[in-house]
Amino acid sequence: MKPNKALYLFLFFLSFHFLKAQNSACLANDTLTIVVIGSSTAAGAGASTPDSSWVNRYRRSMQALNPANQVINLAQGGYNTWRLMPDYFSPPSGRPSPDTLRNISHALRQNPDAIIINLPSNDAAIGTGLNEQMTNFIHIDSLAASYNVPLWVCTTQPRNFSASQIQIQLDVRDSILSYFGPRAIDFWTGLANSQNTILAQYNSGDGTHVNDAGHRLLWQEVLTEALPDSLVSNVSGLDLQVSPPLWTNPSPCGSPNSIIEIQLANLRSDSLQSAATVELIRLDLNSGIRDTLRQSLNQISGCAYAQVQFSLNTNQQQHWQLHSRIICSQDSNSFNNISSSIEVQSEAGPQITSTDPFYCEGDSMWISPSHSGDQLTWFSDAGLSQPINQGDSLYWNPTLGDSLFLQSLQGPFYYIESLSSAQSSNIKWNGCMFNLIAGPDTVSLDSIQFVAGTSGDMQVNLRTRLGSYQGHENTAASWSASISDSIYGALEDSSYVLKFGSIILNPGDTLGCYLYLENSNQRLAYQSVGSMQLYQGAGLSVQAGSGIQHTFGTIYHPRAIRAQFYYHYGFKADGQCQSTVDTIIPKPSPAILDLGFDFNHSPGIDLILYLPPGFSNPVWNDGSTADSLFIPAHRYENTLKQFILSAIDSLGCMHSDTLAVQFLPWFGLEEASSLGFTLYPNPNQGQFHISNPGKAAFSWKLMNTNGKLLSEGQGFETDIRIKTSLAKGLYYLRIEQEGQEQILKLLIQ
Repeated sequence: MKPNKALYLFLFFLSFHFLKAQNSACLANDTLTIVVIGSSTAAGAGASTPDSSWVNRYRRSMQALNPANQVINLAQGGYNTWRLMPDYFSPPSGRPSPDTLRNISHALRQNPDAIIINLPSNDAAIGTGLNEQMTNFIHIDSLAASYNVPLWVCTTQPRNFSASQIQIQLDVRDSILSYFGPRAIDFWTGLANSQNTILAQYNSGDGTHVNDAGHRLLWQEVLTEALPDSLVSNVSGLDLQVSPPLWTNPSPCGSPNSIIEIQLANLRSDSLQSAATVELIRLDLNSGIRDTLRQSLNQISGCAYAQVQFSLNTNQQQHWQLHSRIICSQDSNSFNNISSSIEVQSEAGPQITSTDPFYCEGDSMWISPSHSGDQLTWFSDAGLSQPINQGDSLYWNPTLGDSLFLQSLQGPFYYIESLSSAQSSNIKWNGCMFNLIAGPDTVSLDSIQFVAGTSGDMQVNLRTRLGSYQGHENTAASWSASISDSIYGALEDSSYVLKFGSIILNPGDTLGCYLYLENSNQRLAYQSVGSMQLYQGAGLSVQAGSGIQHTFGTIYHPRAIRAQFYYHYGFKADGQCQSTVDTIIPKPSPAILDLGFDFNHSPGIDLILYLPPGFSNPVWNDGSTADSLFIPAHRYENTLKQFILSAIDSLGCMHSDTLAVQFLPWFGLEEASSLGFTLYPNPNQGQFHISNPGKAAFSWKLMNTNGKLLSEGQGFETDIRIKTSLAKGLYYLRIEQEGQEQILKLLIQ
């Protein structure tokens, strides 16, 4: 699916929704005929194309309500009230006679539901004053009323007139508004400046007729009158009609919150009395699984519209067929309770998979999340206004509390657009020339959709030249060689896409194009227009154009090809699809290197410090790199010593810790060996004897290598037995007797 097609669908929905908001739903049951009589403005004068005139715009609006509605235009340039009087009317001397093919009588012969009369200024131009004009308007209105046909009268319009003529215009304007009241259509307000002439932005250039913008203003004014609402025939009862589902926020990559809207209309005048059920029926075209989503409709008035919305996740690759249904026991007509189906297709949007990483305090880090898009963009703010990097990874120096915001983007990274030239056609001929004009960016023309004017197999040729085609219509040597595409089994008035490969326009280039059919008897469709047309799009304009007889033959100017141009241009930084914003909050490594609390160490006992679990690559302050540090008992006495360990945690972060140990003095005790105590067996498995060579009592304390007291006791015999449940390792036994101390090593295996 082309991304831009979804946008056009959305724009059409907005237009259609606007029309619905202005009119009664019961109009769908009625077929209306509205006849327009009048002069040049109603005939389309001043509009660049017939499609832009207010009457033709109004016709499209009416047929959007019901394709069978008719707007019949009998207007003729130069006409005034005299020309629109009934067939039987005899004008005063010097006044023109009625035109029996364009007057009120002929309008009534069309069996209309309503008539609109639009005479902006021609009466004042020939000197028809206020009284005569109003007499004629009232006569026309009375005749229409006798046929039960309501008449709406448009006011006069501003024009470059003399002061006296302007006064006539103002007087007639006010009288129409006063006399016809709700059936008066104000064509003055919004068009006139302070001098009571046409505002510059609405002037077609002649001071008399309005341009496209002016016609649009008139069309909107007629729409706001809501003529169909006053014409509709209300029928009692309840008739609920359901429309096909509409994807209101389409995207080629979908969305986690795609809105599918179902439009409902009550085609009769009674209100809903009990809740109805609205169903969105979904068929997964990939798996074949069907499911139904439901919502209640609790209120809808007579001749009114309602909308029900469903939210779908289309952010993954999806291909669904959707249709809608309304279920209501009160409904008098079940034939319009099920809609036709639409297809919704989306590709998987880009996704980011990440975890909050740990970092080493004071160090930079690489962050490399995985993502499914084409490009990863990094931001320092959640609003994505401050990009800091583009790429799959980021080298970053975080501090505590920092956050990163990421978005994965899917290309291509250019703007994809389309531009229509003439949207209707009234001529079919063999070829057409036009100019493509690039804006400030390089443009690549991807394809052209044209309308076939004949049926059968076709070879369609394209020749180009750098610069305008004008002045080179009959000179084949000024053009490139032809490139071709073929259409097989073309049907007349059907559209086909032509692909000629990528055609590049550099910034500001004008590229002349000649599109024609190889077979001189075959045709394509274009529009006969009043002047050269410029169709402007984003990054590209089409200037059209001229019809050309086969292979640089007779020139027919001006002509605008009926076509759609698909192209891309420029640089679109956020690509075509964007992931949801992912937040990364880096955290400092949670590991803590801890040698324990500082402590006092008793003399005569060896000390061993160990590398804590979860760390590797130790380096002690003496330069050793073993997993433990052995400090012999004799090395330090009565000294405060610091031991420093550096090591790496499981995340690769370097940590360090310092342990202060106060090695205690001997306090004047005699040498331990003078007491003569011995241990046996030593090593042992937790049971050992203390042999006392003397007869005096003694005390003992059993400690680990860090000086922690594990057990203690007293002895009076020459030999005592001690039983422990200590783990294997090295321990120390301190013995005191008559003021002396002896320390013995104890090894449990």
